[in-house]
Amino acid sequence: MTGSYLGDTNFTPALSAPVGLTITQAATATTLSLAKTTVAYGSETTQVFTATVTPTPSGITPTGTVTVTSGTTTLCTITLPATTCALGATQLAPGSYPNVVATYGGNANIAGSASTPALSFTVTQASAPTVALAVTPASVTYGNEGLTGLFSVTVTSPAGTRPARSASRTAPPSSARSPWPTGRAPAPSAPPSSPSAAMPPSPPSTRVTPTSRPPPRARRA
Repeated sequence: MTGSYLGDTNFTPALSAPVGLTITQAATATTLSLAKTTVAYGSETTQVFTATVTPTPSGITPTGTVTVTSGTTTLCTITLPATTCALGATQLAPGSYPNVVATYGGNANIAGSASTPALSFTVTQASAPTVALAVTPASVTYGNEGLTGLFSVTVTSPAGTRPARSASRTAPPSSARSPWPTGRAPAPSAPPSSPSAAMPPSPPSTRVTPTSRPPPRARRA
């Protein structure tokens, strides 16, 4: 950068020696506030983060994004000139979320900054779901429980949430079921016959005894 004198009728023009000039980014200050310090699971959308970026000197309009984080977890992002963002309906599991800060990334002309002090909030468990049990039919004959008895469970969770386990229909307790698939005991079978009755009697043994022997043959002379 140089300065020059154009001269006049009495003086000749002149030129200064070059000098340097550095323009630094404008500084900013970022603040963050929370709508709540405690929010129930499924109602995270009510947790609103409000971030404000104030540049110095005033009169400068910051552009870019502000990221709200809890440690290494990104909660939401604000694109300026907006100033707020919120969590998703079931974005976070129940627990404590410390070290919540808003960080402005800055741009070519305005420096970034982070909010201080760090904040914290807690996500609590959702309220207990409503469980309804129905039995169809209301009356059943003993021995037919496994055929006609039906238990139906309906679980209604709070708005915006979903139970980790779904309900299912269950069969009657084993102690209440009939041991026979048809609900009736089978007709008793005939007792097995004894071995002596099952086999025919053996015929009486016979033995032939000769009464006399034939006379011996005469020898030839």
